[in-house]
Amino acid sequence: MGQASNQQHDAGVCESKRGVVMSLPVVQSMHVGGHGTKIRRSRASWWRAGALILLNVLMAAHIIVWWLSGMSDGVRETISPIEPSESMYTIETGAINAGFIFFVSAIVATLVFGRYVCGWGCHIVALQDLCSWMMEKVGLRPRAWRSRLLMLAPLVLAMYMFVWPTFRRLVLRDLIVGRDHWASFAPWIGEAHDFPGWSSGLIVEDFWKTFPPWYVAIPFLFVCGFAIVYFLGSKGFCTYGCPYGGFFAPADLVAPGKIRVTDACEGCGHCTAVCTSNVRVHEEVRDFGMVVDPGCMKCMDCVSVCPNDALYFGFGAPTVMARPRDEAATKRLAAKKANPRQWDTTRREDIVFGLVFLLLFFGFRQMFNMVPLLMAMGLAGIGTYLAWTLWRLLRLDNVRLHSWQLKYKGSLARAGVVFVLIAVVFLGAGAWGGAVRASLFAAGLKGLEVEQAGIGAAEAMAPGFKAPEDVKRSAAKALALYRRADAPDAGGWGWRLGPDDLLKTAYLELIAGRKDRAERDLLRIMQHGRPTDVLVSELGSLMRSRGASEAEVTGVFESTLAAQPQLNGLRAALATNYARSGRVDDAVRLYDEAIVLRPGDPVTKKDAGMLLAQVGQRERGIALLDEAAALAYGHRFRRSAETLRQISRALGLVGETDKSRKALSHAIDIALAEAERSPRNPELAAQVGTLYAEAGDAEKAGQWTSRAQELLAEWPRNAPSSTRPPAEH
Repeated sequence: MGQASNQQHDAGVCESKRGVVMSLPVVQSMHVGGHGTKIRRSRASWWRAGALILLNVLMAAHIIVWWLSGMSDGVRETISPIEPSESMYTIETGAINAGFIFFVSAIVATLVFGRYVCGWGCHIVALQDLCSWMMEKVGLRPRAWRSRLLMLAPLVLAMYMFVWPTFRRLVLRDLIVGRDHWASFAPWIGEAHDFPGWSSGLIVEDFWKTFPPWYVAIPFLFVCGFAIVYFLGSKGFCTYGCPYGGFFAPADLVAPGKIRVTDACEGCGHCTAVCTSNVRVHEEVRDFGMVVDPGCMKCMDCVSVCPNDALYFGFGAPTVMARPRDEAATKRLAAKKANPRQWDTTRREDIVFGLVFLLLFFGFRQMFNMVPLLMAMGLAGIGTYLAWTLWRLLRLDNVRLHSWQLKYKGSLARAGVVFVLIAVVFLGAGAWGGAVRASLFAAGLKGLEVEQAGIGAAEAMAPGFKAPEDVKRSAAKALALYRRADAPDAGGWGWRLGPDDLLKTAYLELIAGRKDRAERDLLRIMQHGRPTDVLVSELGSLMRSRGASEAEVTGVFESTLAAQPQLNGLRAALATNYARSGRVDDAVRLYDEAIVLRPGDPVTKKDAGMLLAQVGQRERGIALLDEAAALAYGHRFRRSAETLRQISRALGLVGETDKSRKALSHAIDIALAEAERSPRNPELAAQVGTLYAEAGDAEKAGQWTSRAQELLAEWPRNAPSSTRPPAEH
């Protein structure tokens, strides 16, 4: 009994559509070539583990370097994240970052060597391998779940992330729909902003801006690690969730670098037994002379364990040129193609569960305003597997999940009852998330009708404002949908509205004439979101428009600053309030704190210097302005030109004419350099014109202003709008 069990373990097991467990002759039980059935340990696995560990160490070092870079001056900056998803921002904004360079380089390397980057340089692969190894240590051997249709999910997601934005901008908007009619399509398929031109984005300050917080990252690692490996197989996320694999897999088809075989191969199957990418290595090298499956990640385990050293990595014909080696291989491949049992789902089930996958992805995406894109893919894949297993429990007499017998001879086992409860709760959560997101989507469409009325937030805050009745009705309908999707303690049945949605509801409340409710929504962002200086300023304006006293506004600013000390713009506004009310010492104290927190930030020292020069501390104020100018001269970010312009004005106000001219001259140089890097950006051209105007060069100011107007006429969507709601600030 024990011997039979061990042979079955070596061979692997597969459960058929009818619930019958069959042995797969992956590793033969007889002696082959004198080597027996014992598989030797892979030497490549240790090298690959070392490479993946080193990768994670380097990632941690990158974060540490960024954090330590701000120890001296409070301004943290480093190379942008070396993460392929950063390419999305390059495509949208034109800022070439490290992630874009890495992704392009990885695709080029894959076109030559195949998917080496996936196997040896991906932290998610490292996570899956670690989880798979740990499971095997406790007796669990994850089995790959195979669906024809869902294997296309990574490619579809890759097209959505990296191709769709450009296609939407260049083809749909400009060639098919036309810009004049685009506004009615944008809410359904997304906005299409004009490409601003190429620029450098290699150095960033807010390194963590595009990453989730730790309380999202930990569940993400669990979902894309243990959960996906357990339900979908050792490379389940690569198969059904990784958008980068959506590009790497097609690139592998034309790569000349492949795992190839010599005549020494005896078909023992050791290679397939150790493959963690779910590739039938022994069959592919037998039939084609090489591994043609694009899922092969060149881990080299198969090469390392081959008892005859018959496998090797080499160059030759790519997969697209692969042909069966002989007539016998042709017959085997035809029989395999005609055999539906190589897939876990039928073609009809593929369609049904493909729709389930899409609905679950929509439901889990941004659930609780936290679930990121790739985590939603993982949750959708797990949910689809659970739904498929529930379907099998309804149809089949015998159903297993790994070592758990869920149903036996038509009766649901105790493990089956637990599974059903877990699956129903999981799928119910996805359905609930889908309903909430559908309500938010409908609210956004209805809110668009209000925005198209062209009423700006400043206009809606004005005393005596009253919106047209039809606009107010649209605002009320949109608000009802938003409130329905809100958390239960706010009267809804969803989750707490995120900052973007609260900005929209605040705008809609202004249109409806309810300033108190608009203020309440903005305050919710202060308490639960990540407010910006601009947003706090909007809140102050709103409070003043409804008649709040300066003391009341100052109190809100103080409480917000206590909770969000990183808001230096708010600190400047609060210090200005203190100075106006005669609390000069408090104003100076705020800026002293700001300088200690960010001693290398030119904006902080500029604001502090301007204030001190105005409250009687002229010498110290000028010294801080000089320090701010020196910092801004060497600053690598676009805001430096505007910062220097403001420094120039401040120095001029205190009588430092020469220093003012020098600062303005440097501002012009920086703005010109930016405009040269992005020659089709009208905002940069307008900025150069403004700077020349302040310098008194009317001729150049006119030239650059005309240039900006030409660009705005050519690309009208770049035009600034004073009628946009707070959500777009």
